[in-house]
Amino acid sequence: MSKSALPLLPATRIQSLEVCRGLAAVVVFFNHYLYAFTPGATALLSGTPLYTLVNGRSAVIFFFVLSGYVLTFRFYESNDGASLAKGALKRLPHLAGTTTLITLASCALFLTGAYHFAAAAAINRSGWLATSGYADFPAGFRPNFWGAFWQGSLGTFLRGDDNYNTNLWTMNVEFMGSLLVFGLAWPLRNLFGLRGYLLAAVLAGLFFIFHEPMLLPFIGGTTMAYAHSRRAPTLGLKAKMLAAAVCLVLFSYNPSSANGAWDFARPEDAANRALYDIFFPTCAALLLIQVVASKGQIRPVGRMTRFGRWLGAASFPLYLCHTLVIWSLSSWMFAELRPAHGIIMTTAVILPVTIGVVLAVSWVLTAFDQYWTRLINRGMVTVWRRFGPPPVAILAAELKLVEAKKGQ
Repeated sequence: MSKSALPLLPATRIQSLEVCRGLAAVVVFFNHYLYAFTPGATALLSGTPLYTLVNGRSAVIFFFVLSGYVLTFRFYESNDGASLAKGALKRLPHLAGTTTLITLASCALFLTGAYHFAAAAAINRSGWLATSGYADFPAGFRPNFWGAFWQGSLGTFLRGDDNYNTNLWTMNVEFMGSLLVFGLAWPLRNLFGLRGYLLAAVLAGLFFIFHEPMLLPFIGGTTMAYAHSRRAPTLGLKAKMLAAAVCLVLFSYNPSSANGAWDFARPEDAANRALYDIFFPTCAALLLIQVVASKGQIRPVGRMTRFGRWLGAASFPLYLCHTLVIWSLSSWMFAELRPAHGIIMTTAVILPVTIGVVLAVSWVLTAFDQYWTRLINRGMVTVWRRFGPPPVAILAAELKLVEAKKGQ
């Protein structure tokens, strides 16, 4: 199939998927907020479709699926090996700019005594809050800026370090999953047809199920991206509504639900339980991408409001910064207000303040992230011109030229 014949996916639908990423970051925020200040609230929703609204685990799996999709979709359309190589080379520095800023900020909050999570946790007995998000502090841990810099710039990506902000546990998976799909995209697109690609993706998926299940969502995302690059997805209004309902149920999967709603999918052994915890949200994420990317009568999410478009751009900073706000300002307010007021009054005051501060910090970090991205892009252009493209990009360009000559 020639490039001109491909039914390209409009940019508005890609943008809509990014807005969904922003909504997923909001889900993680509410998940952590409830864990911090009303730790029993999530149990009330568990086992119902409403648990989707606070299921941070499913939201993170959606991040991974969407990364596999977005990082490779344009390559599958254009078969531009150079852009793929650039994407792989830029991935670490692009992510590391904001993560390093966050770890340095967290270190400053530790050193100045601005974190009040321990005082707040002593009141409501929140295990998540008492340990600053179940942080695994090494013996003799002392916050210092060099350690924070190392963790944000390299340690969290290479080893999964996350002492300064436990949300960083996803960065190691995100980085490795990104390299995985970048590495798979070119050979699978050029060496296999659609059936061969699907077979290779299934085999790769089986390997990572037994070796590293967390990389499975990336494989699912890039496989769907390849399918959509060959044929634009289409779903009618009724099909979209049905698919959205199924997504709502699948995203609510909770293997530890106490009310028996997920008894049919609750294996006894921990390994299979962890696999189920990845499998159901991955299926839900793929289905949601199918819904949002499809033509139909539902307008893309990204067109709804200007705030929606900003939320998509701010998803990464929002995901990283909200825990720092919860552990500092929000925890301080909770420790001050809760002894004298009921939980409803306390949370009614803290929640809007927390949301406002998180959005303000996210706005600043988003501006920094966009500036940092421009710097990385300029640096990549300079390196590309001075040293030339890497061998993989040269090989991809040559094979693309051979393919074009064969098609003439």
